[in-house]
Amino acid sequence: MSILRHGCLHAPELERDRVLLFCRPLRTRLQLIFQDSSEIVQVELEFVEKEGQLFVSRVRPEPGLDSHIRRDMGVLDTIRWVDNSEIAGDLDPDHIRLQLCAASVNLKDVLIASGQLEGITQMQNDCSGVVLDVGANMTSRFKPGDGVCALYSQSYINYPVVHGDCCHIIPEEMDLVDAASIPIVWATVYYCLVYAGKLKKGESILIHSAAGAVGQAAIMLARHIGADIFVTCGNDTKTQLLITEFVIAEDHIFSSRTTSFRDKIHSLTNGYGVDVVLNSLSGEMFRESCNSLAPFGRFVEIGRKDLMENALMPMEFLLNNITFAYVDLAHVIVTRKSLAHKLFASRAVQPVKLTKFPISQIGEAFRLVQAGKHTGKVLLTVEPEQKVQVVEPKPLPVQLHSDATYLVVGGLGGLGRRIVDWMAEKGARHIVIFSRSAQVDSEAHSFLNKLESLGVTVRVDQCDVTLEDSLDRTLTNIRDTLPPIRGLIQAAMVLHDVLLDDMTVEQWCKATSPKVRGTWNLHTSLPHDLDFFVMLSSVVSIVGNIGSSNYAAACSYQDGIAHYRQRLGLPAYSINVGAIAEAGYVSENPEVAATLRRNGLGNVTIAEFLSHLGHVIQNETGHCQSSVGLVPSGNERGLEAMYWTNDKKFAHLGREKQVGRQRGGAADDVGSALQAAETYEEALDAVRGAIVRQLATILALRPDEIISARSLDSYGVDSLVGVELRNWISAYLQVNLPLLVMWSTNSIDELAGVVTKGSRLVSVDEIGEETGGTE
Repeated sequence: MSILRHGCLHAPELERDRVLLFCRPLRTRLQLIFQDSSEIVQVELEFVEKEGQLFVSRVRPEPGLDSHIRRDMGVLDTIRWVDNSEIAGDLDPDHIRLQLCAASVNLKDVLIASGQLEGITQMQNDCSGVVLDVGANMTSRFKPGDGVCALYSQSYINYPVVHGDCCHIIPEEMDLVDAASIPIVWATVYYCLVYAGKLKKGESILIHSAAGAVGQAAIMLARHIGADIFVTCGNDTKTQLLITEFVIAEDHIFSSRTTSFRDKIHSLTNGYGVDVVLNSLSGEMFRESCNSLAPFGRFVEIGRKDLMENALMPMEFLLNNITFAYVDLAHVIVTRKSLAHKLFASRAVQPVKLTKFPISQIGEAFRLVQAGKHTGKVLLTVEPEQKVQVVEPKPLPVQLHSDATYLVVGGLGGLGRRIVDWMAEKGARHIVIFSRSAQVDSEAHSFLNKLESLGVTVRVDQCDVTLEDSLDRTLTNIRDTLPPIRGLIQAAMVLHDVLLDDMTVEQWCKATSPKVRGTWNLHTSLPHDLDFFVMLSSVVSIVGNIGSSNYAAACSYQDGIAHYRQRLGLPAYSINVGAIAEAGYVSENPEVAATLRRNGLGNVTIAEFLSHLGHVIQNETGHCQSSVGLVPSGNERGLEAMYWTNDKKFAHLGREKQVGRQRGGAADDVGSALQAAETYEEALDAVRGAIVRQLATILALRPDEIISARSLDSYGVDSLVGVELRNWISAYLQVNLPLLVMWSTNSIDELAGVVTKGSRLVSVDEIGEETGGTE
């Protein structure tokens, strides 16, 4: 959303702009008192007079900005292909470039696509293809035209670029497509059983999820070693596969969906247990797997879910002298690239059972893995005539400089840490956080240590940006010890909400100083050749908020500074941020979030905000001010409920709303159905139908096979499928649905009721009809 200000302010007029915002909360109160809710007439409420002319401001939607915000994180239906400029770059001497033939699908890819591995967005797996180009250091091993397979490559791409040590020429007797199933599976199994598990002849091993690719390969290798094999799997079909194809005794096969395997293993081993566990299960299954270990046993973990959620192993298990090892092949490959060569040289590896999809059906392949209905390995094959869904080309991704220093004022808070983490992900290696106290709590310490372990230098400098001397000393030290400063994120904020009648000068100054005096000092002290100078303002500076005159004025000042710096030819951008639901002040103060919701202000996800921030840093539009979160997602409904829309400044939003209504109306569009619903029952039916259809899609069932009176659990919905369903509900039905709330519902009907009452697409009037009226 862009803020059009035809009367751009000169520096001497910044004070006038601050007075204007000082008055907006008063105007807000008058609007709420005198507004006739039955008819809202838009009028001009703010003017700027300049040289005898009157100017007005307008807020208008900016589709170009919206297109860069990831709104469908975690929803497999929205997988799209994008342009990748990196594949055309110069080839590193140690790398080779392939034309993709086939790529494997791993569970980790599905977890990334569904947003369950926080901070991890890169899918790197194994593939096969034909060599196109060879780096200078690899010409003795590869030549154009060679058929190769590779592990730890970015494989969902036309032309993967892979380190030569991670590639191997495919034997003539092996199919080129099938070879894509081998590298990661066998490297994982070999490292887990031989290096980490130290499995020996005559010992016993429990292999979880044994019908999967890793499980099948582990069975082959364990049998080659001479171990006694116990396995788990998810259903009768997989049990029969293990009996017929891998000759596993039926009494050595257990269910991976219950914890009964522990007692059965102890019974079969006379209470001893197994010497090695190869685990990929989480929760209670994880605990019972630990209980299945014999004294001096080795527990090898290849799953990520419990680790990412900080679910710790109870220390009591260590009393049996067991060894716990977590294997992340991504880290193993970095230091042991020759592992693949050893495996192929042995000629012992064979493809596991394969399920193949054309790469145009990547969503269906991911769903199969997500639902756990596959056996062996799932492959994506490439044919020239295949058509895939794509998104419009967009600007090059944000790439920060590793030889530069970036400043974040207020970077120790919840939102500040997410910004710093994002900057590190985008390439920054020198980041300085300005803090008035420089006091770092345990949570911030862990965060900083994590970045340091990744090679990112993060300093926390005690600096009060409202004091020129403090800022000058800090900047001098940075110039003497770190690379040149290239960018600033000014995220400092202090809130002292109080009604204007009761506000003291001290309360006014505490809220305004960090954004007014602090921003001005940064403007005058930092070099002019910065790549970006971004200020986090607030939507409050646009619409006002009762009790926030001081904060609104401070944010308005930053908006004015952005226009002032732009006229000087200096980089500047002010983001009027809405309520960020997952991090920062609003997320930590529910009463503030409730107040903003009552004022018609929507939530912003952290992914949306960071995508917007990246677009702002690129700043190819020439704007210097925009808003994210002013209007709730799905802004086709409810604008009349927002008191501030009677300001003609927002006239363009109203017109956009009408256009949206004209474009809608698809029979199967749940958004259109909810918009058209006139009663709670109609809205409930639309939500119930949408959930049933989506659940059927996820579970590869027909919608008529889903009975809404039954529970999610009755359809075998596990945590992975549950997260996918929750993400879809959040994205398309516009409701904040905690997983615990979803799991607590006893039926799909009950879930539909919870969603209907919480959806921002359902009007308050419709809910009121069901509950007997509104307060």
